[in-house]
Parts: sequence; structure tokens; C-alpha cells
Amino acid sequence: MRFGKMKLMGTVKLQELANSGRPGVAGAVAALHAELKVAVLPTASAFLELYPSAKVNGSEVEIAIDRENSLVATVDYDTGCMLIRTAGPRASLAKRRKGK
Repeated sequence: MRFGKMKLMGTVKLQELANSGRPGVAGAVAALHAELKVAVLPTASAFLELYPSAKVNGSEVEIAIDRENSLVATVDYDTGCMLIRTAGPRASLAKRRKGK
């Protein structure tokens, strides 16, 4: 088990969302990025302590950025690596929009 800072991969997705021009998103993305870079998350339980409203399913996580956007990532708690797969419209919102 590792107890160091989280290594982030795929941060370009966060940068793209921050640069999207959506009001308030850049600041929220910057704050989330800063928190994640220094986070010590050795377990899913530790992840939920830091982000209690996050959705966690094993190594898959979703963190709300604002009401419409989220970060979806895969976390390897043993190595302390997080692969950001998407950053943008929440998966739950996208599913609802498809159903309309």
C-alpha cells in the first residue's frame, strides 16, 4: 500500500473543460486539480472521506465538478495513480438527455 501523493494522468481532459468558456467551471476545475494532486488516497474509503458525494464503484470514480460536469476516472489505490477518462457533462445527465 502506498501513502504518497496521487499521480494524475489524463489531465488534458481537465484543461479542456477549464478552457471551455463555461461560467465558473475554470475555477472549479483548478480547485479539484489542486486537491487531487496532493491527495493521499490509499483506499476507496479514504477517497469517500475526501469526496463524500462521489460515486465509487471499485476503482471507478465520478466526482462532481459542478451541477452539470464531472470527472470520471480509474484509480489504482495501490500505486497511487488516477487516470482521468473524461471531464465534462455528467454521465447521469448524458443518459437522461439520450432518453428524451
